[in-house]
Formats: sequence, structure tokens, C-alpha cells
Amino acid sequence: IELFCRERIQRAPAAPFVAITGTNGKSTTTAMTAHILKSAGRDTQMGGNIGRAIMTLDPPEAERHYVVECSSYQIDLAPSINPTAGILLNLTPDHLDRHGTMAHYASIKERLVAGSDTAIIGVDDSWCAQIADRL
Repeated sequence: IELFCRERIQRAPAAPFVAITGTNGKSTTTAMTAHILKSAGRDTQMGGNIGRAIMTLDPPEAERHYVVECSSYQIDLAPSINPTAGILLNLTPDHLDRHGTMAHYASIKERLVAGSDTAIIGVDDSWCAQIADRL
């Protein structure tokens, strides 16, 4: 994800980039979002944790849309992540072996939406509701 973000900034900073994260529903939401954009006639590339690895997608171009599923691991390792639209679906305890606490896990997921031009946050759980309140 980090290399893609750097390449996008250099080659096509206006290329629409939708990044989707959450504990559950990432793959479905990513696939549906890409399908909607393709059905609307948009040049759309889908990847990340679903389908193709992000670095195998076509290079960034201003009119090409990128819909990317992002795990907490990928967000954690991508300090330059800056999606046009960041989507945080939900948060439930997961990957705590890596992140230690739920608060740390939530803070990593929050980076995706905090660094986006437009943030879309599901507020059905208290962690996401708190993030939405802060933003």
C-alpha cells in the first residue's frame, strides 16, 4: 500500500482512491464499490487484500479509479496513505496478537479515514462512533 500511495502522489495525485477497512465486510464492500464504478463506465482497478495485489494494478492515472481493501497490517505499514475516500466499516476485537490492545487497533484503522479527503464511517459500534465523533 505504501509504495502505491507514493507512486500515486508522484504520477497522478488526482486519481480517485477509495480505501476500505474494518474488521468485517471489507471484501464485500470493496467488490461492490468497484462493481458500481465499473457499471458507471469508470476505469476501475480493484485490489489489495482482495483479488490482485495492489502493485500489480495498472499504474496510477488521473482518470483511473482505485478501490482497495486495506487490512490493519497494511495501514500500519503505510505512513503515506491518503485516500480520496476512506471507509471504515466496523471494529471488533481482532488481530490483538499484533496490535496489543483494542485502542491501538482502532487507532491504526482511524488513520485511514483521518488521512482521507472524505471519510465514511459506520457508527454501529462504539469504537467507530468515537472515531466519527473525533473527526
